[in-house]
Order: sequence, then C-alpha cells, then structure tokens
Amino acid sequence: MGCGKTKEAIDYANGINAQSVLVISPKKVTDVWPAQFKMHSFKEYEICAPDKGTAAKKAKTIEKHLERCRVLGLPSVVVLNYEIIIRPPLGPSYDKHNRLINRGYLLTLEPDLLIVDEAHRIKAPGGKASWNVMRIGKRAANMRFQSGTPMPHSPLDIYAQYRALDNTVFGTRYDYFKQRYCIMGGYENKQVVKFVNMDELNEKFYSIAHYVSSDDALDLPEQSDHVINCPLPPKVMKLYSEFNKELILEIANGEVTAQNGLVKLLRLAQMTAGFMVFDDESTELIDNTKIKTATDFLLDLPEEKPVVIFCRFQNEILRLKEAVEKEFKRRRVGTICGFLDSPKDFYDGIWHASDTNTLIVQVQAGGEGIDLTAAHYCLFFSKDFSLGNYRQCKKRLHRPGQKKKTFYYHIICPGTVDEKIMTAIKKKQDIVDYILEELNPHRLKN
Repeated sequence: MGCGKTKEAIDYANGINAQSVLVISPKKVTDVWPAQFKMHSFKEYEICAPDKGTAAKKAKTIEKHLERCRVLGLPSVVVLNYEIIIRPPLGPSYDKHNRLINRGYLLTLEPDLLIVDEAHRIKAPGGKASWNVMRIGKRAANMRFQSGTPMPHSPLDIYAQYRALDNTVFGTRYDYFKQRYCIMGGYENKQVVKFVNMDELNEKFYSIAHYVSSDDALDLPEQSDHVINCPLPPKVMKLYSEFNKELILEIANGEVTAQNGLVKLLRLAQMTAGFMVFDDESTELIDNTKIKTATDFLLDLPEEKPVVIFCRFQNEILRLKEAVEKEFKRRRVGTICGFLDSPKDFYDGIWHASDTNTLIVQVQAGGEGIDLTAAHYCLFFSKDFSLGNYRQCKKRLHRPGQKKKTFYYHIICPGTVDEKIMTAIKKKQDIVDYILEELNPHRLKN
C-alpha cells in the first residue's frame, strides 16, 4: 500500500502501447484514475468514468465514447466500479429461474488491458463481481491486478483473484484448493483449523506476483500508535457483560457459527460505540462516552490542525459530526462515507483540507485508494473486523506525500471487544476467529 501501484499500472499501459484500457476499481476510487492518467501518462488517453445514472445510461455513454475513439483513432480508458459491472445491461442478466439471458455489454469488449484495482474485492469465489471480472478478463489481451492487501483475512482470499487472473496457478476448483492448503474442522467441519503447504502456496503465488513493501521502497516519516482508554460507565458495562455472557454460553453449547458469531460481535461493538440495535433494526442511544472522549482528544489539538477520524457505523458518524460541530467553532467537518456527500475539498481522490480540517471517514468507504496525507493526526474511533481494512486505513495517511511523523490514536473501551480487536491486529490474526476463540469457555478451562 502507498507504493505507487496506480502510476505503475499507467506506465504499464504506456509500455505495451494499450489503445483501450478498462479499469475496475472500488466506487470511491473511480474518480482517482482519470486524474492519475492525466498526471502520469505520456499518451493522451480519452477517459470515460461515468459516475451518475443507471447501468443502462452508463452503457450508452461508454458505447458512444468507444465509438468516438475508434473513429478518431484515439486511445481510450473506461473506469467502472465493482458495483456497476454486475448490473445489466453492463453485466449479465438472468430469468426468474436464474438462467443466463444476456451476458452484458462489458463482455462484448476486448480491451488491450484490464486493470483490476484493489483486487481483493473479488476474493469471494461465489461473488457476482468475482465471476464477472473473470469473464471480462478472458476477453482482455493483458491483465494487471493490484492490491495492497491481497490476503486481508487468510490465504484463502487469493483463490478467486487468481482464478480470474490466471487459473493455471491454483486451478478452477475451490474445494480442491481448500483441500490442498487447509485442514478443516470445528463446527460442522466448516472452519479452518490449520493452513498447510504454505511454502508451495507462496511459491505459486509469486510465480506471477510482485510484492513491494513501503518500508523498503519509500523514505517516509516515522509513525506511532497510541491508545486512549475509554472506560464504559458501570450501567453500560453491565449491559455489555450480560450480552457477552449470552454469547459465551452459546459458544460453549456449539450454537455459534462464524456467520452468526459475526452478527453478535457486531452488537457488542455497537454497544461500545454507545448504541444498541434490536431485531427490528430500531436503535437506542445508551451512552456518549466515546463521543466525549473523541471531542476531548480534539481539544488537545490546535483547531486549525487537520485530523482524520475513522469510524465504522453510520450512527456514530452522525453523532460525532454533530458533536464536533457543536463543540468547535473553527473545526469544519467533512465526511467520506456511503450516505453523506463528500466535502468539496475532496477531489481526484485527495483530501486537500482547504475547506474542511476535520474529516470523518467510514472504514469501509474510505479505506482504499484515497490520499489523506493533508493530516498527520489520525483517530480510530472504531474499527471493523477486517485486518486488511485497518492496514488500508493507516496507509491513507502514511504514504507518498506525507511530510510529517504520523500519529495514530485508538479509542479503546477496556474489557470489551475493542481490546480483542486491537490484540488480534497486533498478532496479525483473523479478528473474528480470534475473538470467538478467546470467548470459548472450553479454551479457558484448558
């Protein structure tokens, strides 16, 4: 992460003299690519990155763009996001019996180069985006996949990416792949107990991959991590403990799978953030301790100093935004998330911190492909259960363009899932598996 993958991809397009380039990237990164092509390419590509309208409207826009480039003999770039490539008529359409009716417009194209940005987005072998990228790739003359976190959770994450990129490396059968590199066990024999043959997997992985560490490649300023303890009030901690005990009992009785365990851990994380979500999706505010801790943190910084705050939940983003705007006259708040407009001083994938100086970023929406080097102070208000997302978030600040030492502060509620997430991160373990194992009373008895 942060080693210039975008520039290298553009250099590669120039190097092979690609006349037609298709880029597939996360939604928040699509507006980065046009600016980067203009900055780094010696070929003057005509760029089409439609960001508004339906899939049908975008298909027509792309078709007109490509026809114009063909007639005029101009090199072209089309940039699309993962969400839109699966929607007809760009993507395939099916009847009510789930039978393929139309393969979609994208499968009529034959790009000279397919660039798949943040390729770990297609790590799910059965995902629609994964299958569609694979089909598009078969029609491309050249492919380049790139990711700062190709294995965000486990070595299993690379299978679907390699199936799309070069299926001769790990084959086309996911069950064979798992049998070769995993020992299964646990509940219904569906959990990975141990990874095996890792030397072989590593050798095959690097047969078509190149890895660069930012520590080796970049001369960046230092970075440091600091914990801000935020004890929950006794009343809230009692609620948390009761729910936690129910989860431990269910684990002991073998009633918890990785999937429903994830939901229950989500509820615990929401409680540390100060709210509860019930089965009917209604919410109840139970505490503002974390909000107060975050505003106290900002009190210790000059009000004009840019700062980035990472949050997980929509509820806490809205509450935190309101609290900061109320508490600080000179802190102008912007957000990068899936439900509020980005600030005007966030464009070309870069936060310029000219109109805003406090940026609240949703982990899932702002963890990839954007530049937040305008700040060198970062506060993790909350984290999700992805080690890969956490690393991506940190690299938004600590990357080329950062001139100062970067400080990361983590609000942690002692005795809660916050602590366990932080421990799993330090041990570089899958966060959900680690927490569920830590809560297993049978393990505690041993």
